[in-house]
Amino acid sequence: MTNKTNMTTPIKIQTGCADLELFPDIVVKRIDLELQRPPHNAHTELEILKTLSNKHVIPLLGSETSPRYVTFKFKRYQCDLNQFMDQHWKAKYNPYLLDNSTKTYSNTIPLDHSTVIIRQIIEGLVYIHGNGIIHRDVKPQNIMLNSYNEVVLGDFGISYNRNLDNEAKTCDCSTSIYKAPELLFSVSNYKFEIDIWALAVLISQLWNDKTQSKSKSSKVIDIDFDECSDIKLVLTLFDKFGKPSNEDWPQVTKNESFNGMFGNVSSDNFLHRRPIDEQLIQVYKWMPLITDNPKLAKMWLRMVKFDGNLRISAEQLLVSI
Repeated sequence: MTNKTNMTTPIKIQTGCADLELFPDIVVKRIDLELQRPPHNAHTELEILKTLSNKHVIPLLGSETSPRYVTFKFKRYQCDLNQFMDQHWKAKYNPYLLDNSTKTYSNTIPLDHSTVIIRQIIEGLVYIHGNGIIHRDVKPQNIMLNSYNEVVLGDFGISYNRNLDNEAKTCDCSTSIYKAPELLFSVSNYKFEIDIWALAVLISQLWNDKTQSKSKSSKVIDIDFDECSDIKLVLTLFDKFGKPSNEDWPQVTKNESFNGMFGNVSSDNFLHRRPIDEQLIQVYKWMPLITDNPKLAKMWLRMVKFDGNLRISAEQLLVSI
């Protein structure tokens, strides 16, 4: 890797097994292989990035490897989507409350701008899925942007390449509230649909109007990002969507551990068995910014099918949005 980075003293960040150096236009990421733990795999990440070339995937500018380290050089973007959303949640105080310590944050990202962001993420997913790549960690922190109309997928550190990886897929992937329900019950024959579920959760944040906490900005998965556990997530999903039947979720509901924990009786109010008008009303409550927009609401409902085989694909999403 040629050393053409700006010689300005970089900002240095240490995250787990990775050291980041942030120059004005370049980010250098160095992975310490001795500290790396599965499912992170720097060599797989490098091989994936070398094969990808798309305007909605972060470009690899250079790399080098040694027995202990793998080093990547990327273009630097202004912020990630998590930071972008944080900047656009504006605090409001109620002047009639004596205690003004309680804030309400309002989402100031216009719907047309958030939809443009989502479309670019989908275009990135269409491209990587078409090349056999499951990202496995779609979340705002891994989406980089310079503006709402310049967005790329980043961080392929735990991605799975169906063309290179032959070992069994781990279910210990994805992060916090973005984890697809099948991963919570060790369904290892998943494919690209886990990225679609993660994107649906992200969308529920972008299309929410108000929140009491920036770190808990989805009305669907209303768990603090840093406090989410698998059991909290399972209980929240069943509280919000209802408990699926064997027919609703065949990959999981015959699982002994699932039935041992939750029984084999489904909820009468499982979301996807309700009349479509009731489903839409619920989506509008969760995502008020798309109220009375049935096209977007129906698209989102197809993203959150518990049966991954019925979940909408990235290509189908591109037609729907």
